[in-house]
Amino acid sequence: MLTAQQEDMELLHGWLEGAGLKHTWGGFQRCGIGLSQLTSLTMQDYGAVGVTTMPDRRKLFELIQMVKRDGTAPKPTASGTTAMATTNTLDHRNGSQGGYQRRAEEE
Repeated sequence: MLTAQQEDMELLHGWLEGAGLKHTWGGFQRCGIGLSQLTSLTMQDYGAVGVTTMPDRRKLFELIQMVKRDGTAPKPTASGTTAMATTNTLDHRNGSQGGYQRRAEEE
């Protein structure tokens, strides 16, 4: 049986994998950061957990914002990417364009 902390960390592992950040899991594990602490991370904390490249920083930021907004994890698609990493993501609550669009100048 898993402890609450172990379950919290396993949940984060799944969310990181779904966001394309599975390779960063070791840093979160080393720092003892689980899902319950994810939304308290700041951009200044990213380096401490090993998230240093701009693409990974952007993915982590988007994941944290999604969790704060919806309380849900990204769902992997058949191609292995997540809905938050695609262009023109819809906000299903009001049908408007979501806040996770990639802008041309960022790509």
